[in-house]
Amino acid sequence: MRDHARATLIRTARDMLNKLDSQQIDLAPDILSVDADIYTSPERFEAEKKQLFRRLPLMLAASCELAEPNTYKTLEIAGVPVLLVRGADRQVRAFLNICTHRGSQLAEGCGKRARFTCPYHGWTFTAEGKLLGVASAKFYGDVDKGSMGLTSLPTWESAGLIWVILDPASTLDTPSFLGGVDHLLEGFQLDRWHLYHQCVLPGANWKLAFDAHMDFYHLPILHKETFGPTISNMAQYYFQGPHQPPGVRIVVA
Repeated sequence: MRDHARATLIRTARDMLNKLDSQQIDLAPDILSVDADIYTSPERFEAEKKQLFRRLPLMLAASCELAEPNTYKTLEIAGVPVLLVRGADRQVRAFLNICTHRGSQLAEGCGKRARFTCPYHGWTFTAEGKLLGVASAKFYGDVDKGSMGLTSLPTWESAGLIWVILDPASTLDTPSFLGGVDHLLEGFQLDRWHLYHQCVLPGANWKLAFDAHMDFYHLPILHKETFGPTISNMAQYYFQGPHQPPGVRIVVA
């Protein structure tokens, strides 16, 4: 773990312990009232997809999902089809999961392959995104293969996690945006984990899911049969830039 990240975690842990001893937390200046429209407005959701999901780095996979060269994973995020591939050089790359000829989807699910062939016209691409072959090339005509490779998406792998920006033209620097949060994650040693099982759950409204994750107020009520009715509903939150760092949120018991 980087020295700065270690110092940050130590400083935060000491603050947590002090708050546990004092039974005090930092309160917001006032009660926040939220209009239900922010959860239900289709127009707002379209704006969120444009301004958040298609503009900022998203963590789309754990490194262990693409543990070996030529392993791949496909997914669709905010309407954008993504193909994640670890090349023979062990570098992870992200592409739009569409053939550059007529836009057909190249792959489904996940697996291992060194080549991706379009099911429509048979154009073939390497795991590094280069156009390798054109079906019936002598009848199709000259193709500038160097300019017809798969469309790359900005990709960053760190601390056993893979971040992707869904905008091919983005110049946003992912490490700078993360602001060291990935270094805080290094303590979990995710880069040494192995994928045992994987399943897909139906998605909820993303803001409701986020709110539930941040909400400790409900713990002694909803989870009285698991955590118990005497667990505290107070919490202290810590932030690093626009992020909530991992492992630095506490329940004041």
